[in-house]
Amino acid sequence: MNEWTFRQSGFDRLVQGVVRTVVLGLGRLVYRVRVVGEAPADGGVVMVCNHVSYADTIPLSLATGRRLRFTSFEGLFRMPGLGRCLRAFGSIPVSSTNARETIRRVASCARAGEAVLVFPEGRLTLDGDIQDIKGGFELMARKAECPVVMIHLDGLWGSLFSFEGGRWFVKWPRTLRRDVTVTFSRPMPPQEVTAERLSEFWKACRRLDLPSAGIAKLEEALS
Repeated sequence: MNEWTFRQSGFDRLVQGVVRTVVLGLGRLVYRVRVVGEAPADGGVVMVCNHVSYADTIPLSLATGRRLRFTSFEGLFRMPGLGRCLRAFGSIPVSSTNARETIRRVASCARAGEAVLVFPEGRLTLDGDIQDIKGGFELMARKAECPVVMIHLDGLWGSLFSFEGGRWFVKWPRTLRRDVTVTFSRPMPPQEVTAERLSEFWKACRRLDLPSAGIAKLEEALS
């Protein structure tokens, strides 16, 4: 049983169903998602991914085929419309003042069998490069006592929802359809996934010619 109970009203469920159907339908038209590796099809798991754009959860949802419980900056919950959607999806708020509660909620949801998505950089990239990794995700994973999957997301920098060009949203997209590569590590015990190992995984994904190199080549590079 999930120790963190998120109470969804009937309206919340309606909003979630409509938004998910519309957004993922549009996502299939906008993103050509290529997957390297494989995400667990069921069971509790903590997924840790680099943060490229405001639309990261769309190709990640398409790649996993699962409903994702994701973390979001607490300030976004105060934005009209967006905040309503985040609450409807049961997103977990994150801020510097509620770190302990965030860790508890992430762990509780993962233990209850959910796939919980965490962005350990703590913010969107402003230059397309990997940001400093915050160590809080290590505590979340160990408290959850669930497998951890490292994810690298590539292909969204330069999109409308990224900060490329020094601004969000207010720019013309370079292409109507983007090739996005989502790379999954094998599920790992939480004790093995550190900030250093995650950084190495992300850097290896950028060095190799994925997806053509394949997961075997990636694991060889990390060994």
